[in-house]
Amino acid sequence: MIAATKGNTKMTAVLGVTHFLVDFLCTSLLTAYIARSAVHAGEVVLYAILYNGFAFAFQMPIGALADRLGTSTKLAAVGCVMVAAGVFLKTPWLLCLCIGIGNACFHVGAAREVLHRGNTKAAMVGFFVAPGALGIFLGPLSASVIYIRIAAVVALLLCSFVILLSESYKEERIKGAFTFASVSGVLCMFMTVLIRSYMGTILNYDFKSVPLFMFVFTICIFCGKFIGGVLSDKFGSLRFSVVAQLLFTALLVLSMKFQFAAMPAILLCNTSMAVTAAELYKKSPSNGGFLFGVTTFALYLGIIPGLLKITLIPVNAFTMLLIGLLSSAFLIAGIRLLNNE
Repeated sequence: MIAATKGNTKMTAVLGVTHFLVDFLCTSLLTAYIARSAVHAGEVVLYAILYNGFAFAFQMPIGALADRLGTSTKLAAVGCVMVAAGVFLKTPWLLCLCIGIGNACFHVGAAREVLHRGNTKAAMVGFFVAPGALGIFLGPLSASVIYIRIAAVVALLLCSFVILLSESYKEERIKGAFTFASVSGVLCMFMTVLIRSYMGTILNYDFKSVPLFMFVFTICIFCGKFIGGVLSDKFGSLRFSVVAQLLFTALLVLSMKFQFAAMPAILLCNTSMAVTAAELYKKSPSNGGFLFGVTTFALYLGIIPGLLKITLIPVNAFTMLLIGLLSSAFLIAGIRLLNNE
């Protein structure tokens, strides 16, 4: 393992900027070539399921392959090129395939590199993942301006060149032993991501129709991912998560009556992202790509009911209390199981 040196921080910054560009370009292309040209809503849903399947569910098998081959920067660079190539593809299924798998390759390769360089520091994970939230928000807004997409493609290719030329972290093949407790810990982390992913699809606040408030909401997601890792490293993942998740649950329930309580609630909810990835990596560094993919697969499963407009539970204060407590309990149990066998 290596320390989180200045050079590693710079590389994480490059990967964070690239993360913004990848998510920005993907959402911009999907909006320009599919959402605005679809004949009916069902077509949009179909391609949303297809793209997200490639982009999120495929990270698990790609991560497993990357762990075996020991590749990170090359995989991330290939992913960037595939996303950039999407600007030339206007056939919906082919676009979803190319940028979806490209997105998956970038996320797995970049996440492995950040996790290896971060020396189990959750802060490094937060710095990498946070910019993606801004890219997802701003991408669709630029869908009608082709020059912005071209600029994003050029910037993305430049970033991929920098990543490819960067010396990849020489990982040590450190294998954490998987016991019943640790497997249970992985399942707990899977469940907390799954529950929170589904929760995000059923919370429809009125302010989401106001662009300014939706931007503030996105900033809360960004800040949650950004500071979650920092505070986790400072106070300890278990201690920080207990406090943050109890506050998140209280604010989530309060948001059913006072909607703007959703802003700090979503910030606290997203602090768990860096914690989850870092705790899983600490358990088995040699399976970092696969374990990162486990969480993104849970993320994908969680959004399916929302995309299909399937209501599994009513949205009220009581159900939000149950969801908040249940997802928090899985997160805290996962941390304990992975660290205290």
